[in-house]
Amino acid sequence: MKGKANLTLTNVLLMVGFIPLIVAGILICIISSITTSNNLTQDVYDKLFVASDGLRKYYQYELEAGNEMPYEHDYVDMLKGDDIEMTLFMGDTRYMTSALNDKGERNEGTQMDAKIWAEVQKGNDYYTDGVIIGGKPYYVYYRPLYGADGSVAGAAWAGEPSVKVKAAIRHSILMTVLAVVIAVVVFGIIIILVARRIIHTLNEVVDGVQKLADGDLTEMKHPKSNIREISSIGENVFKLHEWLKEIVTGILDDTHNLDANMSDVAMGVDTCNSASDGIVRAVDDLSKGSMEMAESVQNTNVNMQTIGDGVDEIKNLSDNATTFANEAKTESQKAQDALNELMKANADTVVAVIGGN
Repeated sequence: MKGKANLTLTNVLLMVGFIPLIVAGILICIISSITTSNNLTQDVYDKLFVASDGLRKYYQYELEAGNEMPYEHDYVDMLKGDDIEMTLFMGDTRYMTSALNDKGERNEGTQMDAKIWAEVQKGNDYYTDGVIIGGKPYYVYYRPLYGADGSVAGAAWAGEPSVKVKAAIRHSILMTVLAVVIAVVVFGIIIILVARRIIHTLNEVVDGVQKLADGDLTEMKHPKSNIREISSIGENVFKLHEWLKEIVTGILDDTHNLDANMSDVAMGVDTCNSASDGIVRAVDDLSKGSMEMAESVQNTNVNMQTIGDGVDEIKNLSDNATTFANEAKTESQKAQDALNELMKANADTVVAVIGGN
């Protein structure tokens, strides 16, 4: 018993097309998300570097000249419209800043994180995310400021709220995912259309083969496809159908001719039968005639036997009546002549009968 197939060709084609497409889409989303997040994060740090370096350069001259650091907010507030906060540290203390605390006041007079200050004191730049300033997390970048003696006298700081950065990252990732989803849908539709086209042609081929299997040689659609292999299969099935149809048509024509010839043969047989009946009747008649002739011959034999007996009797009489011989010589001679003629006639009759048989 044949096992029942659980999958259709449509399912196989869709799985072959969709599974790699979906897997590729997921991988693209993951890779794009990681890449986008890293790139945007790096862009944020690059932007903060430029902002902090500009702040450092703006006040570095005053420190190197040993002048008193001016207290002003024009420069630190310059990028506030872009959500970039800036702070000038004197030592580890915020001297002036655009960042506000949870009370809405400038977050000045507060200290830098000790670990960050230790790194800055080494003359190193420091950047990270998630640093809480004024109750809010920031992506931050610190650059050291140097005094007249070349030692680290403070730091220039630039920061951007983590909420904004992460929102931008999420937005970029969402756009990437949306683009991938749209691509998957578009390619999925293309796959479905191609699969349907392939299945339509293959169904025509299967229907044609099923017709051939069922002995149905009625008109068959000519399967056509833009795919070379499928087109070749459809073309060969169609040619097979037409070839078998031609063969069967020829066989039917030969059958009709054979029927006609058999009818002629039957008529000939009937004629032969009629002739045979005539021959049989003639043979019967001939047999009857032979039987009648045989009876005639038998009767003749009986007569001949009777004549023979008469001759014997006459001979006896002739022996006994010698005395009458001379007197009856003339009459006896006449009787002898008549007897000879009779015997000759009988002999001719026997010869004729024997020769006829």
